[in-house]
Amino acid sequence: MKPAFGEPLKGNWQGFYSCPVKRNFIIIYLYCDVCRKKGDNAVVACADCLETPDRTIKFVLLGLHDDAYGN
Repeated sequence: MKPAFGEPLKGNWQGFYSCPVKRNFIIIYLYCDVCRKKGDNAVVACADCLETPDRTIKFVLLGLHDDAYGN
């Protein structure tokens, strides 16, 4: 099941999704069910992965787009 909003990220952010808010603000999050099904949990390596329910959404970063990606 793909999250209803956001785009999958690549590279250093593999396994995460981003969702823009307004013009310059971004939310980066992880949806545990998708992460596990795609095998990204091996890359993301959350310490609590095995105890976290599939339907969990973990918000990782909320902030300005340029700050999030180091621009």
